Amino acid sequence: MALSPELIYATGLPPVQALRQRTRTVPIVFSLVADPVGFGLISSLSRPGGNITGFVVWDLSIGGKWMQLLQEIAPGLRRIGVMYNPDTAPYAPPLIASARSSAARNIAVVECHTRNDREIEAAASSLAGEASGGLLIIPEPFTNANRDRIIAQCERFRLPALNPVFGAASRGALISYTYDFNAMMRQPASYINRILRGESSGNLPVQAPTKYVLSVNLKVARGLSLNVPPALLGLADQVIE
Repeated sequence: MALSPELIYATGLPPVQALRQRTRTVPIVFSLVADPVGFGLISSLSRPGGNITGFVVWDLSIGGKWMQLLQEIAPGLRRIGVMYNPDTAPYAPPLIASARSSAARNIAVVECHTRNDREIEAAASSLAGEASGGLLIIPEPFTNANRDRIIAQCERFRLPALNPVFGAASRGALISYTYDFNAMMRQPASYINRILRGESSGNLPVQAPTKYVLSVNLKVARGLSLNVPPALLGLADQVIE
């Protein structure tokens, strides 16, 4: 702020929250924020108001898509755990609600709160101990940082899992559906240009990602004795043999 900028671009929630405390006039364009309305950064997605707008990391209804894909690749599931750390993912409830709404009636959806390695292992072990258990991981700071540990526990306990963290399928996850990172990071340039040309940030609607990447790991699927539907393979952007 001491540099008297005409506009500030910020990635992630903490920087945007800090900037909001310092200025209500300098335009701020953000990316990689999950729930700007819930965190009080903007009034609404369609009309943010104020000096902040940008691009959310998730449309919060995407939880339903994750659940749909997990059921499609592993149709025999009857109990699905949703793994996340409640201390680092305050935006998880609407993602979980949309996931529940897409679960089949005969599937029990349970929350798995994990804050450390021990709890990751315990959650995977518990779900694997149930007949036809599976796992959906909510992408957030804890699960992102522990991506490989979660994948390893799923492999250890032979647990079908959807992990929407960037690069998860190539690291050994069964299936992943996440935003295209490069496309996401290019989007803010258009808003920065428009604001510097005179448009009001408060009138520019907050947008969700426009491109997603579906990755399927056939090697993992074979190890779990899953037959991946041809239609799902046809939709996949990346198939790992």
